[in-house]
Amino acid sequence: MLRLLFLNTAVSGVVFAVSSALVLWLVPVLVAAYGLSGLGLIMLARTLLPTGFAALFDFGVSEVVTQAVARARASGNWSGAGAQVSLLTVTSLGIGVALAALLWFGAPRAVQLFRIDAQHAASFAELLRYTAVALLVLFPALISEGTVKGFEAYWALRLAELVPTIGYVLASLWLVARGAGYDAVAYVFLGSVLTRALATTAIAVVLGRRTGLRPTRWTAEDRADAFARCRVMFAGKAVSAAQTQGPPLLIGGLVGPAGVGAYDVLVRLPRFAKSVLGLLTGLLMPIGARLDETGDARNQKRLASAGTLFVPVVVLPALAAGAAFSAPILELWLGAEFRDFWPWHALMFLVPALGVVISFGSTVLMARADAARRLVWLAGIMVAVQYVVSVAFTSSLGARAFILGQVVSAVLMFPFQLRFLLSEQGVGASLGRRLGLLLAGLTALAALASVVTARFVHDMGSLLAWGVAWVLACWVVLGFAAFDRGQREAILRRLRGLISR
Repeated sequence: MLRLLFLNTAVSGVVFAVSSALVLWLVPVLVAAYGLSGLGLIMLARTLLPTGFAALFDFGVSEVVTQAVARARASGNWSGAGAQVSLLTVTSLGIGVALAALLWFGAPRAVQLFRIDAQHAASFAELLRYTAVALLVLFPALISEGTVKGFEAYWALRLAELVPTIGYVLASLWLVARGAGYDAVAYVFLGSVLTRALATTAIAVVLGRRTGLRPTRWTAEDRADAFARCRVMFAGKAVSAAQTQGPPLLIGGLVGPAGVGAYDVLVRLPRFAKSVLGLLTGLLMPIGARLDETGDARNQKRLASAGTLFVPVVVLPALAAGAAFSAPILELWLGAEFRDFWPWHALMFLVPALGVVISFGSTVLMARADAARRLVWLAGIMVAVQYVVSVAFTSSLGARAFILGQVVSAVLMFPFQLRFLLSEQGVGASLGRRLGLLLAGLTALAALASVVTARFVHDMGSLLAWGVAWVLACWVVLGFAAFDRGQREAILRRLRGLISR
């Protein structure tokens, strides 16, 4: 099981890194061609897709399907999984139809709410109507994505993402070179998302036929179980959508498209890091569901406690490097005019840094309804704090207030979330103290390094060299500080065994 997790993580990480690097490379091209306002318009349209704020309304159907398929793989109850897949497919289609109608008829009102200027009002309204039509396909496709994840066929899922992404980047570069408008780039992105959805659906159908997963008439018991799980997942999805996808919409209403563009470039890299971490922990959901189905509490505790320390040690040095080298990163990536925003860019890396410590354990616990409800409750308080702080400082800080809100809320709620996770996993408080010291030490080192980076980093080559050196040095130090000799030897043996098989 751990070997499969390692392989899935490696394949998904490589593909995701390549596709994300291409999109990151495209951002400065779009900023140069359309300015922050044009980039903001593109981002606003994307936010209304199921991958954005519209995820608030998907009720977690994809995750529930993932759990159903994973449980069927452990128990052999494919008829029960088929019933839930059928029920949730109909449910997601109904949601898609309702949201499509709302967006289609509400497009003129959205133009006013987001303060779209007269020059772009008509094109943006038309873009929203095409987005509404796409929802009729994209919402049912969530079921296909959940099915593929339940089978743990992540290589196929990432391939279905990579090819459309490459097409989107190449087409966007061609459109910019020809002087096309911002809406042309937005339509190409919409086409790439639809292509991914159709490819994922085809993969899900093939996997279902191989294993006996078929559309099945659901019973009242199936409906009660599926909707009970959806209620739990909906709360988590709603909190996540509000936390990450809500700010662009609110910035659009309070500041305008230029504010959305400024916010996007400042959070893009930290958000990319958070997505990578979400990819890693998302791979655990089917494993957690299978362990819960078989009642394997020993392995569940072993997986959660090991990951709670090991994953932060592996990932946090890279996040600290992003904060430490924020000034040269912004200058080399977007231009010298963005360098002065580096403190906000660096500050935003605290959000994924704190998130990685709690996300591993919380993902494993999501298979338990009682623990999931408590986690969602804590996350809901965090989002409430985030929006109170953000709105309170918008008049003085503009879009940057929404960065401040995320950081303040994450720092305030982190101790409560970590304490709950350690308690649920049956892990001693000493692990929490070790994690706290690890975070504090890396934060202090990153703050110190940010002061002296300007002296050494002048181009992309030196940035990569110093960044890699930083990460390697942190790994060595943390390897000795966080683990004893026996743990280090066990980790090395396990990694060698996974790689050599």
